[in-house]
Amino acid sequence: MQWEASDLPFREHTLKRYTFHAAANAGPPILFFHATGYSALTYRTLFQKWADAGHDVHALDFLGHGQSSKSHAFSDWFFFRDQAVELIDAVVAETNRLPLLVGHSLGGASALLAARQRDVLGVTALDPVVLGPLSIQLTRFFDAPLAKVAERRRADFKDLQVVSRSYRRSPAFKRWDDRVFTDYLDSCFVKQGDGFTLALPPQIEARVFRSLKPGHWSHYRSLQHPLFIFITTGSDVCPVRSARALCSKHPLSEWKLHGSGSHFFPMEDPEQTAEEVLRFSRKLTGG
Repeated sequence: MQWEASDLPFREHTLKRYTFHAAANAGPPILFFHATGYSALTYRTLFQKWADAGHDVHALDFLGHGQSSKSHAFSDWFFFRDQAVELIDAVVAETNRLPLLVGHSLGGASALLAARQRDVLGVTALDPVVLGPLSIQLTRFFDAPLAKVAERRRADFKDLQVVSRSYRRSPAFKRWDDRVFTDYLDSCFVKQGDGFTLALPPQIEARVFRSLKPGHWSHYRSLQHPLFIFITTGSDVCPVRSARALCSKHPLSEWKLHGSGSHFFPMEDPEQTAEEVLRFSRKLTGG
């Protein structure tokens, strides 16, 4: 799979953009948006599957993540929506084709918000953060527990072997596919001095979690595009009632449970995740 990295201007910042080329371009372009704390290249195993199936794949590192510029200057998730819109506009201008948006967690929420701003083929959201207003208010009242975890996160390491040993013992990473974990190490840590540091500073990660606002829900509910909401059983970020509500507006919309995975099932089970995205694409295109 051939791929290239380039810069995508966003306001006064620079986003790192990635393009993965299909050998034979048959399907619509897929635009992918990653979860908080990760990078576009973490999901490269999925991109390979989609490119092999005839889809050019376009992705970016959200501001603060991966190789993109760092900034604390945001107060809600519309900031990430606007970055998604920037990539949509660039790809549509280059290809003159409607893209299929795919996103995980923050990326899924951003893809849904962006679809309200632009015409797209559809959206596949992988365990997106689409909590209802009451749930978000409670999270804010208790000062976003994930933000507190992020602020305490260790950022600096002697080498990536130390990271690997430490993280692989963590429940969040224990079940990850080895290929995905390797891509995570390669793309979410940067060389600094004699060691490595997280590409996403913990203070910015904490700000992402604290910037989730109740007002986002009304934007999700008004979507008229075909949606595929793929969530994990007992999801903490997208309850079944939210998935059902999102999928009630369009006859081609659907939701599905991943029976065995955690919130990180795209990393744990990239094969099924990639295939479900392709299945939904075929449903939308008649392929």
